[in-house]
Amino acid sequence: MPDSIYYYQKEANQSSYTPLFKTLFEYRRDTVIKTWVNWYTDDSKWENNRREMVYLDQSTNVQYFFHWTWESGFEQWENKAREITYRDQYGRDTFVLNDVWVGILQNWVPNRRWTYIYDPRFPADPDKRIRSLEEENRLVGTNWFVNNDRQIEYDSLGREIFNQLSIRDSIVVTRLSKQYINGGKQVVSVGESLDIFSPNPQPISKTDSQITFYSDPKLATDIGAYDSTFKFHWEESLKNGEGGWQAKKRIFQRFSGDSIIKRDFFYTSLGTWLANSQRTTIMQAGTENMLEDWFASWNSDSMTYFPYRQDLFTYNQLGLQTHFYRYEIDKEVKVLKEMQRNYYSLPLVLSSEQEVMDPFVLFPNPFFETLYLKMDEVQQTSKLRIFSLNGQMIIETMLPAGKAMHQLSFGQGVPPGNYILQLEIANKLYTRKLVKQ
Repeated sequence: MPDSIYYYQKEANQSSYTPLFKTLFEYRRDTVIKTWVNWYTDDSKWENNRREMVYLDQSTNVQYFFHWTWESGFEQWENKAREITYRDQYGRDTFVLNDVWVGILQNWVPNRRWTYIYDPRFPADPDKRIRSLEEENRLVGTNWFVNNDRQIEYDSLGREIFNQLSIRDSIVVTRLSKQYINGGKQVVSVGESLDIFSPNPQPISKTDSQITFYSDPKLATDIGAYDSTFKFHWEESLKNGEGGWQAKKRIFQRFSGDSIIKRDFFYTSLGTWLANSQRTTIMQAGTENMLEDWFASWNSDSMTYFPYRQDLFTYNQLGLQTHFYRYEIDKEVKVLKEMQRNYYSLPLVLSSEQEVMDPFVLFPNPFFETLYLKMDEVQQTSKLRIFSLNGQMIIETMLPAGKAMHQLSFGQGVPPGNYILQLEIANKLYTRKLVKQ
């Protein structure tokens, strides 16, 4: 984890970057404190903005989150909000209470709360929630009001087949059901919208449908292992006077060597596909690794992709991000112009010689939801497992032989924090620490 991150900006009429803000990190036992500090150009000084602290009581498995804002007139931090999260023996959130600070009362007042229930058929799986109840305290301190309730069903294989969100304080109830066909190679999702004017609401419109095609039935449950996804929108009245599904979007993704190619196709009212393209290339230069993202749009006149932006990320040998650069292409002169630059100050942590020589690289680390694993050529299948610090297994999967690039996706049910990755290659076990933000 970095101990500070600095953000800079450059105006169109300026030749150099000026500070925008910085984020400071302080690490203690079971505690992380983040402070945001703004730069004021007119006064040429830094000033505090807000501060957050996350503390995990490992003895009770309860996590505390505090948020403060800086009161410049009093030169002190003032309470803003807090959340208390209770977890089960598997580390899954079961009850979350959100409080706000009321200055007049000089006390915390309940604001919102969430209750989560999990499918007992899938113990320790944080993604297998079957109900999420959200409540809001409409009359401060006296009356809880149900705001919305999400209910989910899974089949015997753990695949989601039904998802319903009921918004009680409006008139809309949404449903989403899935079907797995052709041995799991295709997934069909249908969304419906219901009015609740009457005690017995009836479906009045369908909103979206999605079909995902997999290249191999064995990959249907793998992470990011799809070839293409088609999304459709239900039109109530087409030219023939009847409703029907209208093509809306197509997403194509494929791994190719050290590159991940992703293309989004949007269906226009003229009956044509408007395409955007993204190609991510992983490059290795000495002890640093670079991740290069190119973004391009389809030019129908020249029948080719026209690049409009490039993002470049650099990482050290431990997979920690060191720099970020963003370039945009000037359409008139067709050259790259640097638009943004971030530098990440890292703590002075020396890695072991064995870790530097490991036959794989993880990045970015820290990460938000997606983590990339780049391996040297491996002639046999490898086993990957990721654990929380209390021993809960988050991910277990087999990595096929001969494949260099792997993408690991962490769902929203996996909370931020520290995790342990174990990778078994040719009867050798490698361990790395991961940080999810």
